[in-house]
Amino acid sequence: MNSDWFTFLTHRNAHIEQNRVLHFGQPAAELAQAASGPVLIDLSHFGLIRLSGEDVQNFLQGQLSCDVRTVDSTQASHGGYCTPKGRLLGSFLCHSENRFEIMTTSIQAPSLWEQLNKQAHCAGAATWDWLEIHEGIPAIFNATQEQFIPQMINLDIIGGVSFKKGCYPGQEIVARTEYLGKVKRRMYLAHLDADSCQNIAAGDSLFGTDTGDQACGMIANAAPVPAGGVDVLAVIQTSSMETGSIHWKTPNGPQLTILPLPYAIT
Repeated sequence: MNSDWFTFLTHRNAHIEQNRVLHFGQPAAELAQAASGPVLIDLSHFGLIRLSGEDVQNFLQGQLSCDVRTVDSTQASHGGYCTPKGRLLGSFLCHSENRFEIMTTSIQAPSLWEQLNKQAHCAGAATWDWLEIHEGIPAIFNATQEQFIPQMINLDIIGGVSFKKGCYPGQEIVARTEYLGKVKRRMYLAHLDADSCQNIAAGDSLFGTDTGDQACGMIANAAPVPAGGVDVLAVIQTSSMETGSIHWKTPNGPQLTILPLPYAIT
C-alpha cells in the first residue's frame, strides 16, 4: 500500500476499504458509465510480481501453464499456476483491445491520473470486476484455490494453456484431460436478480435439477451489474447445463440466467 497514492485518491472522493477503492461516491453511476463510455479504475489492490535473471524465462516456462516464450513487451498472455495435481493456485491475464493497464511509479501516477480523468470517469474496483466477468476472464481467490483445473475456467480457450511446451506442475493432469478425457465442468456467464443475490461470493455452491442435494458447480467470480443484480462466472457440470436449471446455494435457491460468453465453449 502507498499511503500518498491513497491520500491522492481520497481527495478525489475515493472510498477505500482494505486497500481497495470501492467507488468514488456514485457506485451505480460508475457501473453505468462502464457500459457506455471510458472509465478510469485504480488497480493497486492487485499484486505485481517482477522476476529477473538470466534463466528467468526458462524458470517460468517450467512453472506456468502458458508459453512464456510468446510474451514480450508487446504481447501478454493469460496463464495459471497449478499444484502437481493440476489444480489452480492462481491466474494472471491480458485484456481486450478496449482495456489497458498502466504500470507506473507513485511519483508519476497522480499526473497520469489527472490527464486520463479529463476523458474518463473515475470508477471503483467492482466496475473492473464486472468488465472482467463479461470478457469471460476468471480470477482465482482464496475461496477457489485448488478447486479448478485450467480447463474448468476456460483457460485453455482464452489462450492460457500451451499443450506444446514442456513440463510444469500439473501438466500431466491438464494434458490428460485435453487428450484422453472430457472436460466435465466448464465456466459460464450468468446473472442473478437483485432480490435474490445478497452476499453472493466466490466459492458459493451451485445445484442443478439433475443432481439433487449434490452440488454441481461453484461461483468463481461475482460483480454487481449496472442495471441491477449480479453477474457471475460459474463453473458448472456440463451435464447439469444440458439437463436443467442451475440454482445458487441450495437446490431450491435463486435460479441463474445463463448469458452468452464472448467466446465459444467447445
